[in-house]
Amino acid sequence: MNSISLLPLKTYLDELEDKSRTSLLPALLKAQELYSYIPEEASLLISDRLKVPPVHIYGVIDFYSLLHTEPVQKPHIQVCVSPVCSSRGSHKIIEALRKTDEKKRIYVEAVHCLGLCTNPPSALVDGKQICRVSADKIDDLIAGRGAPPVNNSRSSHPVLTGRFEHDNGISLESYRKSGGFSGLKNALSMERNKVVDLVKNSGLLGRGGAAFPTGLKEESSARDGKTDVYIICNADESEPGTFKDRVLLQRDPFSILEGMIITAYAIGSNKGFIYIRGEYEAEQKRFAEAIRDAEKNSLLGNSILGSDLSFHVEIRSGAGAYICGEETALFESIEGKRGFPRNKPPYPVNSGLFGKPTDINNVETFSYISHILARSDYAPDELPSPSGTRLFCLSGDVKRPGLYELPFGTPLSDVIYKWGGGIIKDRDPGQIILGGASGSFVPPEHYDIPLDNQSLKKAGLSMGSGVIMVFDDSRSILSLLEDITSFFNHESCGKCYPCRLGTGIQKEIISRIHKNGPEKGDLEKLEDIGMTMKDASLCGLGQTASTAVLSAIALKPELFGKERQS
Repeated sequence: MNSISLLPLKTYLDELEDKSRTSLLPALLKAQELYSYIPEEASLLISDRLKVPPVHIYGVIDFYSLLHTEPVQKPHIQVCVSPVCSSRGSHKIIEALRKTDEKKRIYVEAVHCLGLCTNPPSALVDGKQICRVSADKIDDLIAGRGAPPVNNSRSSHPVLTGRFEHDNGISLESYRKSGGFSGLKNALSMERNKVVDLVKNSGLLGRGGAAFPTGLKEESSARDGKTDVYIICNADESEPGTFKDRVLLQRDPFSILEGMIITAYAIGSNKGFIYIRGEYEAEQKRFAEAIRDAEKNSLLGNSILGSDLSFHVEIRSGAGAYICGEETALFESIEGKRGFPRNKPPYPVNSGLFGKPTDINNVETFSYISHILARSDYAPDELPSPSGTRLFCLSGDVKRPGLYELPFGTPLSDVIYKWGGGIIKDRDPGQIILGGASGSFVPPEHYDIPLDNQSLKKAGLSMGSGVIMVFDDSRSILSLLEDITSFFNHESCGKCYPCRLGTGIQKEIISRIHKNGPEKGDLEKLEDIGMTMKDASLCGLGQTASTAVLSAIALKPELFGKERQS
């Protein structure tokens, strides 16, 4: 084995401000960056400097898919196999790469969704985003050549997307010229509790999928300044079909940052984290630039805008674990542990990160807060109604895939046909998935359903993170389910038995049915496993891992065997 120099890693560790376990994941990612894997010598050095037992370090490395204990050959090519990219031939691309690379000169890896769903199939080559890749142009892919992502976005009522057209979010100067940080100024002129009241009265619901009232969360986590309270922006966007956070991080990062600062003032926090998924390297760099620019202009750090507010934001990178999108698993990850979800209660507003009160929201929610406060001189019913618009991630077999900001209540068919241009080649829709991999196949009778929480709940559907994946009538529902069940089986953290065992059995049955057809009892087994995971799993991953399968059974029971007799 070639010897390595530990000097760069030693220098990095010496410069860490916090030499406790919370720095473990950043240190491991640094070692991975330096050596293309994490050598044993590096693990032992990190163990010594951070005072973390080696066995705990090995457990963390084993948990995260972006960390490796064996050298990763360059180029490192990660090909997306989520439903949209898979339907466009990504598995054939992986086969072509492996066939071309008989001497193992490259490292090929299948990954589940890169947030590049509007430009399928997509891949990362040593972290570089490559879109519209083809099995016929493998040499270009290996060389890192290909189309960059194109972010198509439109809106009938632009609030969050209002700065997208001219890229005003790219620089701090253009952001401020377009009204940026006026919300923060308004907040600082108000009493803290009045800021909370304004958010409550606006009706803003969390945009991560749970739709919890944001103002109520602020009110519950607010403290008097004598107790540490943390703010976390959850940018671990990993739900297949979701890409709104990635676009916001690139196009309007200051609105997210401003929303975090406003919330810090409202609840009495001086420390925040933004946890960005590890595959979003470009977005991490963009947000780091935004933080530096804000700090240079007294918009972040000590005495913000000359006030008594001091607030610092630290970027934390994920390391390839979908489960860390679950809020308590994210806390564990920041604390330097494997991303296992915690039991609830206690809830984050009382005991979150480091056991302290924590206000955690996603990217879209924090961005919206900045827009609400920018119009604080308006009456609540005149605010840019945050209960009125939503970002929808439209992808698949539509003519104009993209990010659309539309009013709640917009019919699903309007999103697909009016905004998305309809199905490619004017084919009929075969399958529509609403809510991502953890969402449902939409029955044809609901293709015109209004996209609002009440209508969807009544129909047994969920908006989730705003994902709408459309597939024409040539796509196999079993093929889509194979991608989805494979995803959940891979991403189950294994902490609770219903999810650990259920996702594996579910995947095996779906794969066999897709290959050989159903056997007697398959439908009953899938229903029993699905309901067990839904009722008995510890967190949202297991509770929704069977949603797509169960909805497909309800839609097309003949594909799974005879319908259960009542």
